[in-house]
Amino acid sequence: VREGTLVKVCRKGPKPRQFFLFNDILIYGTILPTKGRYAAQNIMDLEHMTVTSDCHFMPSVYTAHSTELDVDSENAFQVNHMEKSFHVFASSLADKANWIHNLKKYIGKRTAGKDDQANYAMKAVWVPDARVNHCMGCECKFTTFNRKHHCRFCGKVVCNDCSPHRVDVSGLRGAAKLTGKQERVCKECFQLSQA
Repeated sequence: VREGTLVKVCRKGPKPRQFFLFNDILIYGTILPTKGRYAAQNIMDLEHMTVTSDCHFMPSVYTAHSTELDVDSENAFQVNHMEKSFHVFASSLADKANWIHNLKKYIGKRTAGKDDQANYAMKAVWVPDARVNHCMGCECKFTTFNRKHHCRFCGKVVCNDCSPHRVDVSGLRGAAKLTGKQERVCKECFQLSQA
């Protein structure tokens, strides 16, 4: 259906990735320019995906124009999936609108007539490590010994003291089916789980 290069925000920062949209899956991978191939391919089914132009944490962790790569936060959109969620930057606003339109169109075709979309918990979009030097909970500075941890529910980068709890985050996201997997959450999200 569609192919193109988008800049995906990875845990360590933005990186160009080649994306391939089929009528039932989205594939992306690392570009190997010398070999004309792609490595580290990831396959995501459209049935358990949503896409939005609103990016979680975008205003607070990105400047209007990133200096790491030639990307503009206006061209960003968010892909949410039950296995992985992330931000991507298109090359222009028109390209962004085109990707969102195509993704929503084929997601709609895959989920038409199915009412179990809400039963799946989407993964949180993680704030990139490189964008944070202080805990987003208590503001303490990260060091070699005071390590960074991601809350698995909201995606914030927090210290160990601000993320001492483990809960089944699928329940926090309102999924009908709990996974039973205990994952690290920040104190704020732990409070939500107890409410």
